Amino acid sequence: MLLLIYFYLFIVIVILLIVLAVVVAVKGYISRGGDFKLWGKRVLAVRAKSKAHGVILGRTSRHSVCYLPEGAEGHVVVFGPTGKGKTSALLIPTLRSWQGTALVIDISGDISSNVENDNKIVFDPQKLDTAVYNVFAAIDAAETEDEKNERLEQLAFLLMPDKQNDSEAGAFFTREGRKILTAALTCYYYEGWGFIEICEFILSNDWRSLMNDIAKHDNKIANMNLSGFLGSNDQNNAGCKQSCDSVIKLFGTNSNIKRALRKTKSYEKTISPASLETNSIYICVDEPKLELYAPMVRIITAQSMEYFFQRPKKNKQAILFCLDEFASLGKMDILAGLRRLRKRRVFLMVLTQELADIDLVYGKDERKAMMGNFAVTVLLGCKNPETQEYFQKLIGNKKSLFAIATDDQKKVPIVEAADLAKLDDDLIVISDDGYRRLRKNYYFKK
Repeated sequence: MLLLIYFYLFIVIVILLIVLAVVVAVKGYISRGGDFKLWGKRVLAVRAKSKAHGVILGRTSRHSVCYLPEGAEGHVVVFGPTGKGKTSALLIPTLRSWQGTALVIDISGDISSNVENDNKIVFDPQKLDTAVYNVFAAIDAAETEDEKNERLEQLAFLLMPDKQNDSEAGAFFTREGRKILTAALTCYYYEGWGFIEICEFILSNDWRSLMNDIAKHDNKIANMNLSGFLGSNDQNNAGCKQSCDSVIKLFGTNSNIKRALRKTKSYEKTISPASLETNSIYICVDEPKLELYAPMVRIITAQSMEYFFQRPKKNKQAILFCLDEFASLGKMDILAGLRRLRKRRVFLMVLTQELADIDLVYGKDERKAMMGNFAVTVLLGCKNPETQEYFQKLIGNKKSLFAIATDDQKKVPIVEAADLAKLDDDLIVISDDGYRRLRKNYYFKK
């Protein structure tokens, strides 16, 4: 009987110890800023730095990092002001660990100079020996004439996207100017001209001369785009042509861009979206010239995403798009990329400063739709009250697993909005796993 009592006592003690261990583990995890997830598949992983391959988010200890594995499905969005570590604590550590290929917007060349890859191609228009990008490779790859025409129209839209909060007159000149550009691209592409040649020809002719020349080539699609201009007000037509000229001026007059996008000889090597199957491409742009070169970067990025829309889902190689200063690139169909690329082992890592930056380009409704398609959201710091409030709500309120909380207690936020501006060497990660506060993983620190 005594032995039986001792046995039951032993069982009780073991159970109590297990419960205590669980309680300590849960409290410890919550104190670090996470939601305890006992069941279900985790989005993020924690491993030693040397064994982590994927999007490196931050340190959990001196030698371990939290990361989104390459094998996971999901995109990443990063918010943080200049100087908060987007390049040094996120992009460079990620690309050093990444085992697939990548398309990287490399502001001022800091990333490519600190990432060593055997398959790295640096596209830098300011260097004489830069690789040449073939703008028409995406059109050439289309199997039918209808597809080619669609992609030529998409190219015109990339060059002349609609603008948020544009005036009625501004929207008109953009829309009609885009028709002129579409007509010219469609007409002269089929004549064998290069992209730069077409831009130069558009710029060197007034609207009447250009339209008359296009009409001579008897291209049905081109003439359809110009049909609305027949008998139209000369002043309006000139305004539409001027709108077109303003967006292609970069490609027809800038010597660096003309050299980097020129039509090459058959024996010259070029790069295209298909190059990403085997190579990482770093698009280097000096920060002061980012706004100027944005149309070029937007073309390369958007055409590369479009290329991988057709990628077989069974493809095993992971490809990462690192879109730094995302809002500065101008409008692209990024929502389609977020929705369609995830199942094709292509991942987007979008980096910007504030929510307002995205709103200015895409509008609040589209931004909200975007945010719903990111598996991981990272905050390195923010001073904008709207962004602070957004993250405060996204992180949620304090909860207790061990006491019945009052309604007032439930409304207490886990992180105060003002504290989000003072992260310093910390960053915040939000995913389906919950909320975590990590240390920034600067590449230059051991």
